[in-house]
Amino acid sequence: MSLFFKNKAKDFDKHLVKAQKQISEKRYKDALESLAKAEALLDGNDSGSSWAWIYDSRRYAQYELGQIDQALETCRTTIEKLGNTTLFPYLSEDSHVRATLRAAHNTLAWTLCERATNASECQVALDHINTCFSTTSPIDDQYQLQPFFETHAIVLLRMIELAGDASVYRAQLYNVLTKMRKKDHQALTDNAELAEVCRSAEFEAHFADDPEAKLKLAPPDETVEEAIARYRSALEYYAQIQPDYAEYFGIQESKPLSEQQLAMHETAHNVGLPLELRDFAFANGVFAIGTFETKLAVLEHWDEEQIAKPGLVNFIDYCWGGRPEFEEFYKPQHIEHIDQNFFAFGVRYIDDNCHEYLFFDKEGNFGAIYMDQDSFGEFQEDFNPLLKTTKIPNPQSFSALFSRLVTEVIEQLQRQINDE
Repeated sequence: MSLFFKNKAKDFDKHLVKAQKQISEKRYKDALESLAKAEALLDGNDSGSSWAWIYDSRRYAQYELGQIDQALETCRTTIEKLGNTTLFPYLSEDSHVRATLRAAHNTLAWTLCERATNASECQVALDHINTCFSTTSPIDDQYQLQPFFETHAIVLLRMIELAGDASVYRAQLYNVLTKMRKKDHQALTDNAELAEVCRSAEFEAHFADDPEAKLKLAPPDETVEEAIARYRSALEYYAQIQPDYAEYFGIQESKPLSEQQLAMHETAHNVGLPLELRDFAFANGVFAIGTFETKLAVLEHWDEEQIAKPGLVNFIDYCWGGRPEFEEFYKPQHIEHIDQNFFAFGVRYIDDNCHEYLFFDKEGNFGAIYMDQDSFGEFQEDFNPLLKTTKIPNPQSFSALFSRLVTEVIEQLQRQINDE
C-alpha cells in the first residue's frame, strides 16, 4: 500500500472515531461535520464497510437532530449504494454492512408507517421491515434483530387499521407477538398499544394454540408420568428445529432404585422417603434431564454409590463444593436441626449462580428453596423460617412440584432455541 493510501486510511479513521465520540456526547451537528470530512476521503473503490460506517452514523445523528427527512434520504442512499453489494455470510466486515442495511430499513419502516394514510403507503413500510429480517447471515448475532420485532408489530397494527381485509395482517401480527412473548420482549411491556393487543382474549387464544405454548402448559393435576411424557414431546418437537439443543436437554439418566437400596439409606439416615417419591424411585429412580447448568436431577445421591448425605444443608454445601456462609451465619445446632428434619432429594441447576433445591420433611411434605450465590440474604428469607419448625411452611405435592420444574426446563429449552 502506498504512503498516500496509508495516510488516507489513517485520516479516515481519525475523523470517524471523532464522529463516534461526538455522537456519544450528543454533539450531533459536530458529528455530521466530522462524517463529511471522512466521506470526502472515500471513493467508489472503498469497501462497503467504510461507507456503512458513514451512512449509519449520519442516519443516527440526523434522526436525533430531528432531521427526519434527511435521515430517510440517508436510509434510501444506504440501500441504493449497499443493497446490491455482494456480502459474504462469514466475513465479519460484511456483518456491519448488513447491520447498517437493517437499521436503514427499520428507520424507513417505522417512519413511513407513522406517516401512512392508506394501505399502499403502509405496505411500503411493511416491505422494508420484512427486508430487514431477511438481511442476515449465520454469523450475525440474532439478538441484533430484537429491536426490529417492535417495528414489525407496529407496522402490522397500522396495516390492520388501513387495510380493507385485515384478517391476514391480524394473523401475521399475532405470529410476531407470539415470537416476542416467547423471547420476553421488553416492548410488550413498554409499548402500550402492543400490551393492549396481548391482553385481548383473541390473542390469548391464538397464543394458547401455539405448539410451543401447549408444550409448556401443564394440565391441571398433572401426574409425574404425564409430566415426563410432556417433556419427551417437547424434545421430539425441538429435535426437528435444533437437534443439538434437544440432545443437550435430553433425558440423561433414568435408573430405577430397588427396595434394598432405599432401605439401606433410609436406615443410615433415619428417614423414609414419602410415598409419592418412593413410587417415583421404583419407577424412575435416578432421573436427570439436561446437562451442566440446565440440569434437573432427582434422587441422584440416593443410589447405591451415594454421593452426598440427604440433609438439606449438607446437600447444598456438597453441590457448591462448600458454602462458608452457613458457618458464618449459623451455629452448629442450627445446621443440625435443618439436616435432621429436612432432606434433599434433587436439585435444578438454573445457571452458574443459581440453584433450586428440592426437599421433604419427616411428615412427607415437599418444598423447594432457591439460592443465588450472590444473594445469600434472599436465600435466608426462605431458609430462616425452617429453623423454627420441623415442617415445610408452604408444602406442595411431589407431582405438582415435579410438573412445575419440568415446565421451567421446557421454557429454558425454548428460550435457548428462540434466541438463536
